[in-house]
Amino acid sequence: MTRQPFQTVPLPSDFTATLRALHARRDPRLAPTLAAAQADGWTFQALGEAIGVTRERVRKIARDKPHECEALAIPSFQQAKLAPPHVETDEAVLRQLEEAARAESRAWMDRQQSEVVDHEGGEEPPDDQGYQAWRARVEAGDIGDTVQMLTLHDVKVEVAGFPGSFTQPWPGTCLRCGAPVDVVLDDLPPKCDHGGAGGPAPLTAEGKAARRQVYRDLREEKSTEAARAAGWDPQEPCPPRDRTPWLLACATCGRKKYATLAGGDHEKPCPHQPLPGEEEARKRLLAAGWEVLETPVPGDRTNKDRYSIRCTTCGFETRRVAKKPALCARH
Repeated sequence: MTRQPFQTVPLPSDFTATLRALHARRDPRLAPTLAAAQADGWTFQALGEAIGVTRERVRKIARDKPHECEALAIPSFQQAKLAPPHVETDEAVLRQLEEAARAESRAWMDRQQSEVVDHEGGEEPPDDQGYQAWRARVEAGDIGDTVQMLTLHDVKVEVAGFPGSFTQPWPGTCLRCGAPVDVVLDDLPPKCDHGGAGGPAPLTAEGKAARRQVYRDLREEKSTEAARAAGWDPQEPCPPRDRTPWLLACATCGRKKYATLAGGDHEKPCPHQPLPGEEEARKRLLAAGWEVLETPVPGDRTNKDRYSIRCTTCGFETRRVAKKPALCARH
């Protein structure tokens, strides 16, 4: 018996253009719309092919992103299954539909922004405060976070080519197809037609490397800020893995510890108290003729429970457990 190939039901052209526009504009209606489409019967695979991402990425957007607004109208999956065979839509028509959907998304987001009521006391809404702070940084010449944001939108720009204006085009390169892209900061995100191919092309090797580097930089910046907010001073760069120990020192008492990002230890403040049993350990070591140089660093997997000590007679330095310290054998 020959197994028949799995047949997917293609999305209608207008709905495909709408999803692409919502994804390109970072429209908050995308997550509830994808969730509603999947609940109606559309597969994550078909939805991912429509917007140019994997089905796992669609699942993550639909389930993890907050649903802050209502979903758009969803075409019936049951009716699409009973419809005549699908005819491929011309790319020019699909681009026109996508441009119209982009314009509708831009107008909807502008209306949402205009409906935000100022807080009591005349303060600006938090989102507007962040936007104004970003404009102030750009006008002051600080465009590092802007370059990172454009990289995440698959556009590479050179810092030296920044025109210094929100309205003048900033020359860039698409990290998916290599085509030149003009970036205007007053009209973000940048758009690329990928050489007339319609849908987005896969990321190039350069684009993947640039995106990974941006994620590393943002992760290190966020982790370092969280550690400093908890009163810790990093003694080494942030590790690339969440379970790799990260050496921190308390900015108040100077006590050190190893923290992991996975456990969130870098966000827990220092108690500024001796370790359990530290006073008795110091007494035992001193009775055996040892001077404590450094207490064990919590989380240190190599020298766990070992004190850095020095012989008070000959000055020999070593590391030992304080449970039953032996006398120095060097003299």
